[in-house]
Order: sequence, then structure tokens, then C-alpha cells
Amino acid sequence: MTSATQSEAVSKRDQILDAAQEAFATKGFRGAPMAAIASAAGLTQPGLLHYFATKTHLLLAVLERRQDSDVENFWNFGGSYLDALIELTAENSERPGIIRLFATLSAEGVDPENPGHAWWTDRYATMRSLVIEALERDQAAGVLRADLDLNVTAVQIIAMMDGLQLQWLLHPEDVDMVAAMDSFLQTLRA
Repeated sequence: MTSATQSEAVSKRDQILDAAQEAFATKGFRGAPMAAIASAAGLTQPGLLHYFATKTHLLLAVLERRQDSDVENFWNFGGSYLDALIELTAENSERPGIIRLFATLSAEGVDPENPGHAWWTDRYATMRSLVIEALERDQAAGVLRADLDLNVTAVQIIAMMDGLQLQWLLHPEDVDMVAAMDSFLQTLRA
């Protein structure tokens, strides 16, 4: 495959993922037909299947892209973890489609029969580990209170983020995610 052909394939793959992300965000995994995703990406359904053999493969690629983007942005932040969380919360308040996608797919993912169930299970375990690691650094730097159980704190932070996002999606005019997250994180600071 030539580099131009590879570049076109990557571009088409990104178009498919964009279309799938929008479809999954608005209709959920079960409600988003592959034919509609293909059409939105400028392909036929057989053309889409050339890139993603199944809807499950497509779902997992959408989830991975979101996860990779968030983790990369998060770890490239120069300040403390607590400051990075405020920044991430502010960024999330500017991207309701992504947040809706996350909320919809994570809710569907609690069902053991859902094709994304294992991915969500792994994601939360990985996120807890990453958050604990970041909290340890903040604690060592004197940013975070020394008396905190970091496993419990990691669970609280993840739950706070998920809960704030859900409330914000339902009542965007009444929920200030950044202010709420900042207020919570102030209770953790040294």
C-alpha cells in the first residue's frame, strides 16, 4: 500500500469513526444502524465492513479513540493532577456530543451481554490505576492531603466526573461542572 493510499485509508477510517461517534451518541449502540453510519461516512455498508468487520469492532474503535485522546491530553498537562482534572472538566463542558456518547455507551456497557462490557470493565480498572498513580504524585508533591485513602479518592473522582457529566447533559443550564469539580477537589488539597 502506498503512503498516499495509507493516508486516504486513515482519513476514511477517521470519517467512519466520526460518523459512528455521532450515531452512537445520539442513538446508542443498538439504535445506530451500520447502513446509516456508512452513509454518513460516504460509504456503502459493504465499504464500511471493509474497515470494520462488525458493529462491535466499530464501537470498540470509537471507545479506544476517545480513551486515547483523553489519556494523551491528560498526561501532557503540565500541572498537578487536580489542576488537570479542572482543565479536563472545562474541556468536557465544550463537547456535549462526546459526553453524550460516553454516558450512553457506558450505561449500555453495564449489561454483560453488551459487546462493550469488557472494554468498560477494563477501562474503569485502568482509570482507577492511572488516577491512583497521579494522586500519588500529587501527594508526594504536597498538593494532596496526606491522610487520604488514594483508592477511595480515585473512585470518588471518577464517580464525580461521571455523575457531573450526566447531570450536565440533563440540565446544562443548571449544572456548572467546572465549579462543582473545583469545589470537590478543594476538599482534597493539602
